Amino acid sequence: MGATLHWITEGLDEGPIIAQVAMGIKSSMTAQDVQQTSNQEAMNLLQNNNIQIMKVEWSMEEQTGHITRHSKKEIISASTINHDLEYSGEYLLRLSRAVCNKKNGFYIKTKNEVYKVVIDSVLLIEEN
Repeated sequence: MGATLHWITEGLDEGPIIAQVAMGIKSSMTAQDVQQTSNQEAMNLLQNNNIQIMKVEWSMEEQTGHITRHSKKEIISASTINHDLEYSGEYLLRLSRAVCNKKNGFYIKTKNEVYKVVIDSVLLIEEN
């Protein structure tokens, strides 16, 4: 995970990079934790580079690599579990951590209905 300060262009998140920071993700972090940490790091990047930006004294680096985007339909499909299949505890924990942000939730599909399960928090209470 990380944060990037980049020049805004027409393409979403495609502008040249002004500054960037990378951080590790702890296994107990939820999507909300990742977003909050990343947002704070983005604000730190802006604060730390603000003078150079206002003076137009920065160097930009073209973005490399592949930018991925996902549709809402893809995300819903990836976060739907079927009631008649078995899932490991690890899978359910990872799914819960991944959707624990902005009331995203995951879905349980039965024969005739679809339920949305919203996770407000996933808390580590004991560490080995």
